[in-house]
This record gives sequence, structure tokens and C-alpha cells, in this order.
Amino acid sequence: KTVGPDALSLFIPITKVDVAKREVWGVMAAEEADKAKEIFDYETSKAYFQEWSDGFQKTTDGKSLGNVREMHQPTAAGKVIAMQFDDAQKTVAIGSKVVDDNEWRKCEEGVYTGFSMGGNYVNRWKDAAKADHMRYTAKPAEVSLVDNPCIPSATFTVVKADGSEELRKFAPPVEEKAAEDVSQDEDHSA
Repeated sequence: KTVGPDALSLFIPITKVDVAKREVWGVMAAEEADKAKEIFDYETSKAYFQEWSDGFQKTTDGKSLGNVREMHQPTAAGKVIAMQFDDAQKTVAIGSKVVDDNEWRKCEEGVYTGFSMGGNYVNRWKDAAKADHMRYTAKPAEVSLVDNPCIPSATFTVVKADGSEELRKFAPPVEEKAAEDVSQDEDHSA
């Protein structure tokens, strides 16, 4: 686990879960402002992502394009099976295969709702357009399945075993759900 002032962790929502194949798809990194007022710099980071993926591809004889962990712990949950660089959108998208049964159940149940990139900052500087934001070059060390979405209203698609697709919303935070349950109880008693 990477720790210290150069440690980096970035949460990105899951966009698709394929139940039959045990695959989880989403964006690993995107050049946009986050809640910590930081901006991933796609252009300067891209080569580090490629290097990370190429290293895994070489080590595993092509069976993996990167390591997938659970909640930034040293537990191997699966592997990256696809990586796509979108120069126009300035994103790095991945597909992953979850091989650990416990971690897969958490994906199916909606416990895990996104990816979080872990690694190091190579460089940090003030963003030219947003003076209160820092821009950074990232060097990934792992990508994790995580449970804490930064965008509570984000959605993802579940591809069921029969091939049909279902759009699901992430579960609301516990406080919101409790408030909804109370208001539903009140509606039934009237």
C-alpha cells in the first residue's frame, strides 16, 4: 500500500457490471476537478499508466493488464482485462475481471460502486485555469474496487446472465435511506 505525501487515491464510479462474465467496467482516471480540488493531468500521466499496464502484461504473459484490489488493501480481487485511452475525452477506461468470490458478491450487491486509483504523485502544480486547484501527474500502482462514491447519484449498468441490461442507481447514503423509510411509513399510516 502506498502511503505518505506522494500517495494518490482517486475514486471513479463503476459504469457497467457483467454478471455472466464477472466483469466490472468504468473509468480509472479522468481529467476533471475532484472534491479535493485536484485535477488529473491526462497528457503527463498517460505514459505512466501505459508503463504500469505493460509491466503486468509482460509479467503475466498477457493474462493481466493491471492489478485490481479491494479497498486499497493488499488483497488481490482480480485483474484488468482491457484498458482504453481516450485522448479526446482525456480519460483512461478499464474493464476488470473479479475472480475473488467475496469481492464479486460485493459487486453484485452494489456494495462496491466504483474504482479508486492508488499510486503516487509524480508532479503537482497550480492549475492555470483554476487557481485554487492543483493539477498532478499520476503514477498508478493499483486500482481498487471501493464502496464510497463521490457522486451519489451516479448510475451503472448490470448485464445479467441472460444478456439483458438493467440500469441501477447507486444506493443512497444511509441517512437519506432512513429518511425515505420514515416518510414511506408515514404515508401508509394516513
